Formats: sequence, C-alpha cells, structure tokens
Amino acid sequence: MDSVEPLAQILRRDKGIKGLEIPGSGGQVAKCVLYMDDINILCIGLSSVKRTFEATDWFGKASASKLNKNKTQEREAVTPVRGLSIGEATDVWRLVSRPILSHKLRDVSWMVAHGILPVRSVMHSRGMSATAMCPRPGCGAPESVRHLLWECSAAVDLWAMAGSSQFPYLPAREVLTAQLVLYGVSQGAKAQRKDFGKQWLTLAAIKDAIWTSRNLLVSKHMQIPPVTALRMAAATIKEICAASSKPWEQPQRRIASVPIRTEEPVPHTGRSKQQRPGSPGEAGGKEQGGEDPP
Repeated sequence: MDSVEPLAQILRRDKGIKGLEIPGSGGQVAKCVLYMDDINILCIGLSSVKRTFEATDWFGKASASKLNKNKTQEREAVTPVRGLSIGEATDVWRLVSRPILSHKLRDVSWMVAHGILPVRSVMHSRGMSATAMCPRPGCGAPESVRHLLWECSAAVDLWAMAGSSQFPYLPAREVLTAQLVLYGVSQGAKAQRKDFGKQWLTLAAIKDAIWTSRNLLVSKHMQIPPVTALRMAAATIKEICAASSKPWEQPQRRIASVPIRTEEPVPHTGRSKQQRPGSPGEAGGKEQGGEDPP
C-alpha cells in the first residue's frame, strides 16, 4: 500500500488497543511506529492484539488495500525501566536473572530495576516511613534508590575507594556511570563477553554491601566505613565463586549387606548341641531349670 498513515490513525484512536507507556514521558503511550510502508504496532494484552487484527482486517476490506501480515510477530511485553529504552530494559531483566548471581543478589537487583528497594523515599510514599530523608548524618537529601547506590556521599566515597586491585573486573572510575551501577547497561563501558558476568557480579556485590551497611546504620546505629563494606563485597564474591567452582558431590550411599552361607546346614537330630559358649540358651537353661538335686 502507498501509505500506512490512515491505518495508524485508526489504531491510535481505538480505545480498545492498549499501547506501551513511554518511559520518562509522564504517561504518554505509543501504539504505532511507522517507517516507509511498514507499521509496527505496540500493544499489551491478548485483547489488544485481537482488536488490532480486527481493525487491520476491516481497514483492508474498506480501503481495498492488500496488507502483508507475514512478518507479524507476537512479543511478550517488556516491563519498562525508568530512563531506559525498551531494548535496554530487556537487557536489564536478563541481567537480573543471570545464574552467576546468588538468590540474594538477584532479589536486590530486581528491586533496584523496579525502583522499589525499600529506601526511605519509597517507604514514605507508601505511608510506611515518617521521613524520606537519607539516614546518613549530615546528608539531608531524599533517600531514593539512585541516591543510596550512587549519589550519597557514602556511596561516592565507596566507589572511589573500590579499585581494580581488589576488584579486577570493576570498570575504570572514568567509565563507571549510574546506569552501569544500577542496571548493568552503559554505552561507555563495554566489557568482554567472557568477563561481563564477573563484572555484573562485582557490581551487584558492592551494591548489596552498600544496602547492608545502610540497614545496619538504621537498625543498629552502626557506622560501617567504606573499607569494611568493600571487604563485605569481596567476601560475597569469593563465596559465590567458590560455590560455583566446587564440583558436584553425590551423597554417599550405604548398601546393606547380608552374610551368605556357603556350607551345607547341619541336619537337626533331636536337640542341637551346638550352642555358643555363654549363649542365652545355655545360661537361660540353668537359670530356669536350676541345679539338679543331689
């Protein structure tokens, strides 16, 4: 067909088609992406997909246009990550579930990507904290996820202290960005494919150490210096690497054995006189029968 703009207008105005919310746009929704005579339809839910096919079929019949649906694909909706494109968000969710991370690090990475790590600003917005301010003495800024892991002076000092000697897979300070720290994606720090898993493990372990030291400050009023937090991160990495390199050990099984008699059994002729010395039969006979009368 010469132009797909009329079809795009119909799909945009159709309230039965739920489009994708554009990250960072304040709630704006996109339904169609046009390029020359191709149209990419962005929608969520089976009902929206069904409605899209119905509207497309109706438009083809009404305009006598021939539509090519051979390249039509149904894709699972990707949960957006604030400030990132859909493609970058897809990479983020793949990183969150990487097997190199422990269950605890996966949970922390998942909450960071969703922006729901229970920092004070998140808890305050849900009515579960009296204040949204950072608990660090003298900070005074709202404690968001980004502030905790990147902007707070405690986080700045920690990332500045973390060096390649202690963390060989940590990117250089000049290419370390907030997106790389929070989500593992960045255009300026491309690690080699074989080393990226260890780089992501390093970042996740340091973030977990920051989160743990913050919780100790809030719950037990313990000031954890950056050098101690980095030691915690290094210990976590060492433990995970040791567990992943440990060979799989099958539990030892005990096999019950029964002695096999190879000699022919002695035929019983009356009472058997073959009793073991001190056996219960011999001793018991004397106890029950008593001694013979004189």
